[in-house]
Amino acid sequence: EYQRLVEHLCRNGAEILPLKGIEIKQLYPSPVLRVMSDVDMFFSGISPEKLCELMTECGYSVGSIGTSHADVYYKKPCMNIEMHRQIVDDDSPFTACVQGVTSSKIPDEHIPHLYHSRPEDLYIHVIAHAATHLLTSGLGVRPLCDIYVVNRAYASSWDTDYIREMLDKDGLTAFSDKLSAIAQKWFGDGKPDFSLEEEAFFFNGGNQTPYPGEDDIRVPSPKGVAFETVPALSLPEVADGRT
Repeated sequence: EYQRLVEHLCRNGAEILPLKGIEIKQLYPSPVLRVMSDVDMFFSGISPEKLCELMTECGYSVGSIGTSHADVYYKKPCMNIEMHRQIVDDDSPFTACVQGVTSSKIPDEHIPHLYHSRPEDLYIHVIAHAATHLLTSGLGVRPLCDIYVVNRAYASSWDTDYIREMLDKDGLTAFSDKLSAIAQKWFGDGKPDFSLEEEAFFFNGGNQTPYPGEDDIRVPSPKGVAFETVPALSLPEVADGRT
């Protein structure tokens, strides 16, 4: 369905740049591992009115148009498409770092008018999106998974200086470094240089105060013993809520 939609849009004058998850899922060991609630694409070359006409031709109904930086379309049973006129809202604090997402796009090898982000800009967009979530509701696991697979696929060859230069524009370099370190610790072989409190800070949306109904309990792991001798670690204490 996604491929059919993209080809129809590109055939009829739209320039399409897939964003975030629809591109990142191809980097996972299996694309089905990267769950998505919607598909994000940036469009140019046609008006929002023409886009609406083309989406309707493909069986989509309008969710919203002109209320934010992205227009929303639905198609039963499960398609939720966000068509971006801008990468982020005008009032976003992270507008400067994502400028390269659209200005440095790469043409697709097979479909005219279809483009892809450079790996560097794909990563920058992921970081900016994660920072936006941090300011509102917290991160969850998926952004860390995305950061890990993008790093694994491209970090050995991408332009690190460019990434840091762009992230510096919106003060996101240290944030990026921290999230990459956490992702590497969780999914790779990274050595932690941060605390449990820092991880909790990200997951709680930058809030250190327990939410209503949440008990902030810290149970230390056993010290000075081999893991194989205590494979349960401190799980009984965690389950009982004891410190």
